[in-house]
Parts: sequence; C-alpha cells; structure tokens
Amino acid sequence: MNKANSSLAIKEITIFLVTSNEETTSNAYKSLLAQDCNFKIVEIKNIFPMSKAFQRMADICTTKYFIQVDADMILNTDAISYLYNEIRKTPFWIYRFSGSLYEEGFGKGGAVKCWKKSVFKLLKFKDVRTVDRNFQNRASLLLLRIKHSQKILGIHKPRHSDFSNYLKTKSDIEKWKFLKRKYSKYAKNLILNLTNKHENISIKFVGAIFGSINNLINIKKSKNIYKEELFYTKYIRKLFLKEIILSVNDKEKIIKLFEIAYNDLYCINYNNKIELLSLLFKLYNIKEADRVSLIEYIK
Repeated sequence: MNKANSSLAIKEITIFLVTSNEETTSNAYKSLLAQDCNFKIVEIKNIFPMSKAFQRMADICTTKYFIQVDADMILNTDAISYLYNEIRKTPFWIYRFSGSLYEEGFGKGGAVKCWKKSVFKLLKFKDVRTVDRNFQNRASLLLLRIKHSQKILGIHKPRHSDFSNYLKTKSDIEKWKFLKRKYSKYAKNLILNLTNKHENISIKFVGAIFGSINNLINIKKSKNIYKEELFYTKYIRKLFLKEIILSVNDKEKIIKLFEIAYNDLYCINYNNKIELLSLLFKLYNIKEADRVSLIEYIK
C-alpha cells in the first residue's frame, strides 16, 4: 500500500503496520493516511510470535529506515515526518530513534520506533520475552545505542477489548517476573487495585492470576497472540467473564497466594499454583472437566 496525497514523498522510509485483528486497526491505519507526508505502508498481519513479526519487518524492508506502528497506536499527523527527520540527524552508532505515546488513563506509555535497516546486518530479533529490550542489550555490546524523544507522537490504546484487557495485564505480570522486578515495585499495587474494587472483579484480575502462574517456558518466550487468543476463546471468555465479588477472606487469600506465585521466579512451586487456581475455580464455579484442562496450562 502506498499513501497517496499531495504531501512530501519520503522514499527512504517504510511504515510497517503490525496487526493481529485488533479492534483499533482501522483507526491506526487512518492515522497513517492523515500524515503530513507520503510513504510506503506494508501490513505485517497475523505473524506469531512477536519476535517473528518484528524480524519480518527487517527481512522485507527495502528502504534505509522503517517505522514500526502497532495496531493500537493512533499517531499524530506529524509523527512520521518527525521520526524521519530526527533519525536522519543521528550518528552511525544510533540505530533507533523513538517518540513517546500517551496511554489513556495512564500517561506516557509505549513508543513508536524508527529503525535503521543497516543494524539488521549485525543482529536479529530473538524469541524471548521483552524482544526489543533483548535486542537493545545485545546492540549495546557492539557500542550501538538508541535515542528517545519525550515528545508525544500519538495515543496508545493497548486496552480496547475484554481480550486486550486480559492479555495486557497477564503479559505485564509475566514481563515483570521475567525481568525479576520486585513484587513491591509494580505487581503489589496492581493486585491490590484489582481486588480492592467494590464493584465486580474485572477480566484484568483473571489476567493477573494466570500471568503469575504461567510456566517458565512461556514466560521466557516472546508473546504469541495466536496462542493467547486460542486459550482466551476456549477457556477465559467462556468461564471467567462472570460477575463475582470477593469476600474479605477470599481477597486476603488471593493476595497472599499471588505474591508467592509472583516471587516464584522459576515457576516451580506447583502446590501454590494449584491452591491459587483452586480458589479461582471456587469463585467462578468452574466444572471439573474444565479444571483439569486449566491445570494442564500451568505445568
């Protein structure tokens, strides 16, 4: 796809729109069509896991630079031209320039990234959790660096459906465990907020629980939305989109078991996982056949 208008044409850049059937995809695409410059747009659709989708951009890119735009990013009209003009100014050891995004209900959150194609002669993305961070760590060993601007270039909408609410929360817990972030830094406040609600418990609560008890292999690999959506459709949407209210006793038990599960960095405390799942089964009145299948998930 080529963006066709009377604006300045930038031939040195390709925009990759990374999608997997998100509800926000059309808005992300419209924001690209509304830019103040002209460029080539290529959709990276339904390629999993995340590391493979990212590497696909580098493999098929034929221009000097490319920008990764996720389907949940709605860019300002000057975002592409700003990133392009800024990365052109950078020295050779800067391989990526990024700008900030505003996440609704949160503040600054996420970034839109412009890459130099040349860096991929040296490095490739790996199938690990925090794909970008892993790439950045390896690039730093070659004395290569990134540059980031605090300028807000658009809106980030990672939570736009029941599934995205569930997956974002689950993935955050898994990422923090993988990075060995202390329980008190992020996870504690999250689970307290999710269980302190006086109204019905949200699907984000279920995401947090399943993120804390996932097995080590899944936590170490990059996010696979295809597998996540299959699991969500088969179990989470069917069994956990119910209205429940936690008692004080249940809340205390969940927070205690969640903390143990979160701090179990190597995911080996199987008994605690079973105890936490069993409490979840009781709260949501899960049938025995479904319980067996869900227990298989954490092994």
